[in-house]
Amino acid sequence: MSRRFVVAIQGIPAPVANAVTKQLQASGLGFWHWMENVWLVTAAPSKGEVTAKSLSDWLAKTPGVPQGRMLVIRADSDSTEHWGIQDLKSWNWFTSEWK
Repeated sequence: MSRRFVVAIQGIPAPVANAVTKQLQASGLGFWHWMENVWLVTAAPSKGEVTAKSLSDWLAKTPGVPQGRMLVIRADSDSTEHWGIQDLKSWNWFTSEWK
């Protein structure tokens, strides 16, 4: 089962958010990014021991990410309950990855 994380970074401009997204894309981690400055990240067991701290430390190296303004929460559980108002296409990722 993949580990799941919620990443929120406060007060970053679009170019920095784009850099975070590109870093996640290059890493091979799964992610959902349909809300400003929020990423839901999945790390398959093949990615090794990914923790909230290691993910935070790694993302903090992205130029422009402010120190002390990032929150990474590990969100593993037996429940995959989620609900909200979002673009219909964004829910497809939840169905396939957030489990």
